[in-house]
Amino acid sequence: MYGRDPSRTGYDSDETAVNTASAARLGPRWQADIGMGAYPPSGAPTVAGGRVFAGSSRPDGDNFFAFDAATGRPLWSADVGHHGPSDFDVGLGATPAVSGSVVVAGGGDSAYYGLDAATGTILWRNAMDVGPSGFTWCSPLIANGRVYVGMSSEGDNPSVRGEVRVLGLASGALLGQQYFVPEGLRGAGVWNSPSLSPDGRLLAVATGEDFNGYDGPYNRAMLILDPASLAILQADKQGTDEDLDWGTTPVFFKDRRGARSSAPTTRTASSTRTSPTRCRPARCGNGRSGWASA
Repeated sequence: MYGRDPSRTGYDSDETAVNTASAARLGPRWQADIGMGAYPPSGAPTVAGGRVFAGSSRPDGDNFFAFDAATGRPLWSADVGHHGPSDFDVGLGATPAVSGSVVVAGGGDSAYYGLDAATGTILWRNAMDVGPSGFTWCSPLIANGRVYVGMSSEGDNPSVRGEVRVLGLASGALLGQQYFVPEGLRGAGVWNSPSLSPDGRLLAVATGEDFNGYDGPYNRAMLILDPASLAILQADKQGTDEDLDWGTTPVFFKDRRGARSSAPTTRTASSTRTSPTRCRPARCGNGRSGWASA
């Protein structure tokens, strides 16, 4: 999945073949043509179970592929939907996630798909149902048989009502949802991806823009949710500019004291650390408000 693990650390402690000594000797083993539209796809490939899963920006036909990781041999392809021409013709915007026999991908038609990882058979489709501007920028997070995805528009055209959903991994059924603006309003889209603390007790979500003048407590905010109920436990709102989105996915990590933290980055490249453990308001070293352990 995106960031390698549910905490989005991007760190593989089991990797021993690639290191500072061997990096200079790396070279391509195989390549495959998956087609392309006006721009490359936004999502990255995922490697799991000896397979490479990759999405394409091609404007028609099959746009999601599986290859043998060792040889590059094509295993299967599937059509996970397309959308009309727009300012962001990236085709598929999300990096797929794999758990067991299921691979979850963001489709090009404002829906998330569950596919059989071995055959490419589409097992389920969960439509965003947020209007024609909805787009699957959010890379799925899979944990404990549940799939967490965020709702956003393709490019504020117009914004949609910001939301996190939980889907069943096996069925794609909606298990729960948490909105970030009141009914009838838009904004606070999830342009990145949720992350989960290593102990599985906290879900971190970073939200985006205001829309039509509404600037609520969860717009442009770093949020900590209960992953079971999706109840909002903490909110750290940043900035006053209506389009100052959190542009990166929260990453859980530990500092030198062993304190658990999570830190996304805004479009202006400022980063705020959140320490979501028995918290009280505090000030971070960059002068922005954050949270520190009590």
